[in-house]
Amino acid sequence: MCLKNIIAPVVMLAVLTSCKKDIEQSKLAFDVTVINNALQPATTFKVGDTVNFKFNGNPDKITFYSGEIGYRYQYRDRVTDDGTNTILNFTSALNTAGSSGTMKLLVSTDYTGYIQNNAVDSIAVAKATWTDISSRAAWATTATATASGPISLADYAAQKKPVYLAFRYDADTGVTQAKWTIGGIGLRHYTTDTAYLIDSTNFSLPIAFPSWTVSPGWGSINASNPLIKFIFFTGANATSSVASVIGTTSFVVTGAASATSAVTTQNWIVSGPLDLLRVLPDAGVAIKDMSENAMFINKGFYASLNANYTYRFTRPGTYNVVFYATTDTKDGQSSSAKTITLTVN
Repeated sequence: MCLKNIIAPVVMLAVLTSCKKDIEQSKLAFDVTVINNALQPATTFKVGDTVNFKFNGNPDKITFYSGEIGYRYQYRDRVTDDGTNTILNFTSALNTAGSSGTMKLLVSTDYTGYIQNNAVDSIAVAKATWTDISSRAAWATTATATASGPISLADYAAQKKPVYLAFRYDADTGVTQAKWTIGGIGLRHYTTDTAYLIDSTNFSLPIAFPSWTVSPGWGSINASNPLIKFIFFTGANATSSVASVIGTTSFVVTGAASATSAVTTQNWIVSGPLDLLRVLPDAGVAIKDMSENAMFINKGFYASLNANYTYRFTRPGTYNVVFYATTDTKDGQSSSAKTITLTVN
């Protein structure tokens, strides 16, 4: 028999065996066992107990979702909510009454946006269609800060498109003009169990748009009488910036105290575009990556008698704990999500 006829099948068998091993090694295998400190399988624990998770398999990465609010696997990609429960709150103070000087709360769905160029902004804000919703709020009548009360924007949230909020100050010529302070702005979208902050007094207004899913902030527009405008305060310090920055606590506009010097005045503070349905995706905790403990067997699992990972719940409830595991191969990525329901008493 020819020697090469013997060698060829042997080589082919070795190649096929090697390929089979490569395929087997590329498949993701992953499992999780839950045990208590007595090393017994368990799914019921008490608040403060150590929950021990024991891993088996070969993932390169593991992400942990505890099932608590803000850390739920099923909401990891959620950035919007179908509910329309969006509420605005703020405070106002009428520091000096004057004979003129009103404050209004307005909303627009067709404003083109603030660009920090007053010549352009003053034209754009005038062209937009603004709806006066001042009657939805309680307003100060003295220098004592007055809470607006919850202002529902559900009717605008239902439209499912960006909106803009504005506070507008108007004062007349030839009469004393009021001083107003607006602060404590908080715009939140409420789900069944969580409130998500969309905008506040101290959000920084971005320079570049669109960025309405991140930080809308506020901008100042002088429509008439450049001598009077909204001043932004950070703590007790006034800033000359025309756009809000992180740490802004209030917006103050001071009209003319003397009737003889008073001229017609209109000034605005406007928000960036607002997604009234915006929520933040829930987060997972990365507990293993490809480089972690690479010298150990099982691709980085901790060599622990009790567990590869431990966790303590601080509140009672039923939690769907998820470990999301992935492995990367030359053929792509494989993933597996292991869900364990735990009861914490």
